[in-house]
Amino acid sequence: MTVERLISALWTEAELKERAIMEEARETAGKIAAGRVESVSSLDAQIESRKKYLVISEAALGAAHETLRKRKAELYAVTGAVRSARDAAKTLFRAFMKSPDYAAYLSRQIEAVKKESGSIARIRADAITALALRRAGVANVDDDATVEDGFVAQMDDGKTRVFLLLDTQLEKLWNEAAPRLVAQITEALARGD
Repeated sequence: MTVERLISALWTEAELKERAIMEEARETAGKIAAGRVESVSSLDAQIESRKKYLVISEAALGAAHETLRKRKAELYAVTGAVRSARDAAKTLFRAFMKSPDYAAYLSRQIEAVKKESGSIARIRADAITALALRRAGVANVDDDATVEDGFVAQMDDGKTRVFLLLDTQLEKLWNEAAPRLVAQITEALARGD
């Protein structure tokens, strides 16, 4: 073989190897590119899914915020109505305490306490109530500045105490009337009253 043929054969072999290497490189690059496209597509799908989740979450959060705002408004309305009713009741009760009918009311309450709980050892009362009880002939009555709008009776057993105060009476009435009142206020708010 001559040198020229040898060179020509080497060139041919080199070209064949170059084509094979280039073909293999193209295939590898194609596979890598396809994998990257698939990865990018997968990432795009994940991003879209998360965007949808965020939109739904933001909508749910907005709805929850609106519900909370409405409930706060209802709570403020109910609290305001209760406070107004309580203040009105105190005003009326304190006016009643200055009337002659208050002593008769207290006498009935004392008799009810005795009937239910037994003999009364001592009574602590606000100044107006203490005076009315004494005028009604009730014994062992002490003025107590910590008692407001009524009296606290300590029974002979030394353990039982009966609270007949405006606040305890209002609480009892509230426990009975609260569900109905709250429902009425909530309905009024829903109507926009």
